[in-house]
Amino acid sequence: MAKKSKEEPVVLEVAKKESATSTIVLLVASLLCIFTGVVLLYVPQINEIAIVYIYLAGIIIWGIVILVRYYQTSAYKKYHDYSFTSGAIAVILGCCGLVRAQAISQNIDGYVGLAVLVLGIIMLQNVISMKYTHNVLWPLELVLSLATVICSIIILTDFQLILSLADGLAYWMLVFTGAFSIISVPIVAFGIRHDRKKEERRFEVADMASKISLDDVSEPELIEENSEESAPGEYAEYDAFAEETEENLQEESKDDTSSPEENILND
Repeated sequence: MAKKSKEEPVVLEVAKKESATSTIVLLVASLLCIFTGVVLLYVPQINEIAIVYIYLAGIIIWGIVILVRYYQTSAYKKYHDYSFTSGAIAVILGCCGLVRAQAISQNIDGYVGLAVLVLGIIMLQNVISMKYTHNVLWPLELVLSLATVICSIIILTDFQLILSLADGLAYWMLVFTGAFSIISVPIVAFGIRHDRKKEERRFEVADMASKISLDDVSEPELIEENSEESAPGEYAEYDAFAEETEENLQEESKDDTSSPEENILND
């Protein structure tokens, strides 16, 4: 039990680091969506192909960083660590994208729809976690995630009945998706903090229970030690009788070992 109580705080620390990393990644992706949408809407000097080159270069750099960290952290010793795979795929896709940058820029709406879909699915997964951790704000996160997924479906299917309502509506959806995702970050952080406090409280209760159980086990040992300490006083009469008997036996043995001449003279 004591060993388990020492390992549980380590599990909590790992969970904290993982949740902080995922929150930062979601926040950065949301900000990039807003930035890209605003640039495509209000900065005509920067066209689609420039955006494509910027993001492809970022993907290549990101892949290289992952590959370097894979060797620096000795992640190759872990069989289920696929950071090398993700880094290699990012570098290869980025290089191939640079070759096809013109074609990608002509179909940039489809890639915008993919980005919106990824954010929507991430938010939907957060809804499931929040629902099962009893976070009261999960309905709000559900509305935001469903709105994001619906926007992605409209963009990917090129649903002109809606997209034709305004110029650059797909880019507006990208901006709104980033805003929805940013709103979901504090909601998810609140749920994670609430669930973490519950887990810490549960670990504290389990640790207290293990200490109580150890105290209960040690009580019989203390009783046994006390009984051993009180034994000499309790059996003093028996000890005196044993010593007297032993002395008598020793005197009899001395008499038996005397020489025959001494026995004759005594007679």
